[in-house]
Amino acid sequence: MFALILLTYGATAALYMLMPTGFVPPQDSGVVWGSTEGAADASAAERSRRTGEAAQIIMTDRAVADVAYAVSDWGDWMSVNLTPVERRKANSEDVIARLEAKLAKLPGVKTYLQPAQDFWLGGRQGHGQYQYSLLGENVDELNRWVPIVRDRLLQLPELKDVSTYRADQGIEARLQIDGDRAAALGISAQDIGETLYNAFGQRQPATIHGAVNQVPVVLESDADRSDPAVLGDLLIKSASEQVSLGSIARTDFAIAPIAIARQGQLPYVTLTFNLSRGTSLSQAVARIRAAEAELRLPMTIWGRFSSNAKAFEVSSKSRPLLILASAIVVYLVLGMLYESYAQPLTVLATLPFAAFGAALALLACGLDLSLVAFIGVALLAGLCSKGSIMLIDGALRGEREHGLPAVEAVFAACMVQFRPILAITATAMLGALPIAFGTGVGSELRRPLGVVIAGGVLVAQLATLYMTPVMYLQLARWRRTHPAPKTSGPLPARHDPASFLTVDGP
Repeated sequence: MFALILLTYGATAALYMLMPTGFVPPQDSGVVWGSTEGAADASAAERSRRTGEAAQIIMTDRAVADVAYAVSDWGDWMSVNLTPVERRKANSEDVIARLEAKLAKLPGVKTYLQPAQDFWLGGRQGHGQYQYSLLGENVDELNRWVPIVRDRLLQLPELKDVSTYRADQGIEARLQIDGDRAAALGISAQDIGETLYNAFGQRQPATIHGAVNQVPVVLESDADRSDPAVLGDLLIKSASEQVSLGSIARTDFAIAPIAIARQGQLPYVTLTFNLSRGTSLSQAVARIRAAEAELRLPMTIWGRFSSNAKAFEVSSKSRPLLILASAIVVYLVLGMLYESYAQPLTVLATLPFAAFGAALALLACGLDLSLVAFIGVALLAGLCSKGSIMLIDGALRGEREHGLPAVEAVFAACMVQFRPILAITATAMLGALPIAFGTGVGSELRRPLGVVIAGGVLVAQLATLYMTPVMYLQLARWRRTHPAPKTSGPLPARHDPASFLTVDGP
């Protein structure tokens, strides 16, 4: 039994080190979020047209109830409502895979789809469920490394829909001033700036005061702002005459960022991604970190996860501490109950069996160790210790109150508590099965909890019947070789084991 115990402990540790982990199970809420991406210089009308075409293709799917879309300054978005899961007979991931195959044929536009989730821990809502940000000290260096990192992430089979928010494809007009010509005419750079602001800025030279309201007067040029050639036609006053701006400067066009996002006063760019089917978040995070090491990012560039991916990294580091804390709490409570330092170890020895059963159940159902599943593992510390507590309590009562030897006391306790332990096991398992195999909206979020409880309770309680007596007898032998100081008082009377068997039942 001790060899089996040690083997199970090692197998449990190996399973939890190797099995995939995640944050929150993906949900099928019946809603899919979508976004489109096309040419950066497309007009609002063009963006509305291409988003509408994507919406029409989505509406042709039998699983789609309706589609709403909008075009705004912060992106082109769609909200897709699916029919009830009983009618579409497919989950949201299958529907998205089917829609992506149709939308891939639409030229000039890339459409991203993702199922709507109830858990969203901050960050910018983007083309993917998870976010990875690059921060740098220099904007130009950051812009140089972003496409390199993005192309490397696109090569990873664990990721899909890798995209970026880098808004650097804007077009700007630059004035190249002829300094000598401007100086000869007595025109300074400040004069040119004032002229441009008067024409295209929001200068307010006066205010019209009415009886009730005040109306500001805004100065602006009536030139066509869509044609940058009008810059050369602007008149600017020199020392002696008015000259056109085109005579002292020429207009060039260049690519420039539309906006520079900053985090903690540092410029950053967000890359979003989704997980390929069959890939856990822990595997994706490990591959991205490995890609960082392969690319050898400079010391001035930092890669950080955001939103749910960041919360997953933080929670993964604290999970072992939470398990340790729960074990310590159980040990302290049982120590006070048994008035012993060693006896609670018999109960705690069953907990790895519960974790082993939970891991096997998750693997059998194709689930990863998500945050919800981890909560179930923590609950097993209380659920699975009940059987051991009943056996030890009965054995201690047989020794202390009836004067039985340890072997006879634990045997009698097993005989008495066998049916209650099986009843507790059956109750816990049957109570978890509706959660494990339930359907409907949000069932994906609850399923890991039911699977963990059912599998962990089954293995732990079956192991309790065989392992707890062995651990109890081993501690009894240790007490005989390390006797406690003798206390005054009469010893309990020696009773026949048969009388003890009738204490709690037939």
